[in-house]
Amino acid sequence: MKPNWINSVASLFVVLILFIFLLTRFNKTTIETDAIEKPKSVESKVFFDRIFMHEVEHYSTLSVNEDKTVEIKSYYRGHYNKFTLICDVEVGDKMWAALTDNGNWVERRHDVVFHIHSLSNLNGAGWNHGKFGSGNTVLIE
Repeated sequence: MKPNWINSVASLFVVLILFIFLLTRFNKTTIETDAIEKPKSVESKVFFDRIFMHEVEHYSTLSVNEDKTVEIKSYYRGHYNKFTLICDVEVGDKMWAALTDNGNWVERRHDVVFHIHSLSNLNGAGWNHGKFGSGNTVLIE
């Protein structure tokens, strides 16, 4: 026959495991609900003069500021969920990107929508995967 304290420890262990399971399940459901119910909002607009496509999920923009300084911004899959290109900018207007908050309180993720004049504004660019290779993206017209 086992000592009484072993049964108590075993019961406590089972209750603790059950509590941890319920706690983690509840938190996971809460996070998923926050991500679904939260409305998307445009966080910021970024204007640019040129856009480069390194790969399908890696873009860079180049803009010339009023003081003639050049600013380069990079957008890649690590920080952004989804990339969309829309050809809706009138000739003479500046192209722009809308960064949309699509995250929850645990994970900050964004969608990026690039508003450009036409697909001819999209320039190919280089990529480098280290020992796995490097190259340039060539756009087909």
